[in-house]
Parts: sequence; C-alpha cells; structure tokens
Amino acid sequence: LLFLADGTRVEHMFDQEWARCLHGVVSRAERFDLAEASKDQLRELMVGIQHGVDRLHALQARAVAEFESRDGHRADGCASMAAWLRRELRLSGSETRLRRRAAAALVLLPEVKAAAEAGRIRPAHVDVFATGVQRLGAKVVRDHQHLLLPLAETCDPAELLTALDRLREAIDPDAADRDWVHAQEKYDFSLRRVGHGFDVSGYLDSETGAKLKQVLDSVSAPAGSDDQRPVAQRRVEGL
Repeated sequence: LLFLADGTRVEHMFDQEWARCLHGVVSRAERFDLAEASKDQLRELMVGIQHGVDRLHALQARAVAEFESRDGHRADGCASMAAWLRRELRLSGSETRLRRRAAAALVLLPEVKAAAEAGRIRPAHVDVFATGVQRLGAKVVRDHQHLLLPLAETCDPAELLTALDRLREAIDPDAADRDWVHAQEKYDFSLRRVGHGFDVSGYLDSETGAKLKQVLDSVSAPAGSDDQRPVAQRRVEGL
C-alpha cells in the first residue's frame, strides 16, 4: 500500500524485490530434508508447489502480454515475441505457443485471468479457454465465463473442452459439418526421404487412424516382462 504526495492511494505497485524474494524462498526450500517430512507434510508441500507454479504461470502470461505490447522483444533484438521466448527463456516451439496463447486469452477474459492468478484453474485450463476464443470468438467465451469457470475449477481440462464444444454446437449447429469438410481437405499420408531415414507425416480420418493405431499397437507390444525398450523403439522395430 502506498500514498503518493497528493494523497492518492495506490494499492498495486510493481515490487522490484519480488524476484529476489522468490529466489530466496526456492533456495530455502531446496535445503529441506524431505526424508524427515511426514506423508501429510509431503502432501501439503506438493499441493502447495503446484498451486504456486500455476499462479506463477498466470503471472508470466501477463508479463508476456505486457512485454510484447511494448515491443520489448524488438528492443532486445528479436523480430518476434516467439523468437524472444525461445532465446531468452529457452522454450520449445510448443511451449512458446502455449505462453503466447495464454497471454492473449488472459487479456481478453478478465474473469479467467483472476481465476488463474488465484490458482483456481491450471495453465491447461487457460489453454482450453484460449482454444475457445479461437473457435468461438472472445465475446462468446467472455459472455459465458460465469458458466464455464465453475466447471473449470472443479474438472479437468478435457471436460472443459467438451463443454466448450457443446457450447459451440448450441451456438453454431453447422460448425461440425464445416469441421468435417475441413478435415477431409487435410487427408494426407506421406513418406519422405530425409538423410539416412524417412519422415512420416499426414492426417487421417478417425476410422483410418484407429485402424493404423491398432496395427501399431499390435507390433509394439513388449516382448516380455523384462522388455525395457521405449514404446517408440518397439513400434519402429515391430514394423
């Protein structure tokens, strides 16, 4: 809490010491002797860590959005925010997309933002809301936050995605037909020579994909109880 010279009350200021304090807390926690902790203490620790990580993800998403809005990445010599995230935070391409999707969704959905910052929903829930914005538009999702958020706070992301799909069907009954046509246009299966191997890529309909999966599952079963090969290795060697 801070009062300015003119008497203005400011409740939210940026605390430059927060990062140092956070580093100190984590460093202290690293010295815990977990062997001395009870099961109840370990349970509380794991839940507390997850809760804190989820809230920090929301804070990071806010920071990403604010930094990008000020062209901070350009000031650091990066052509895009995605490039900055890969270089400075060493994130993979998929992680970069998730951070930016979350950043955009939290700007557009204030109630989701508040729930994420309070740790009531997880980053995976935020990503589902971002998917909803992409499929339904920000206004539709924003207008239904009061219905979707209670569900997100009590269920896993898959159930939330199902609810969003049902909302889409109710608002736009023709969406499923358009999705089917779009999927038909993507059908493909290719095998391309790359160096000493082959790159396999494509998109199959659910029936064809299920048949291929059945074949792959049949040839990738463990040879015995002592077969320690990763499933990917078993799959390739089975073929």
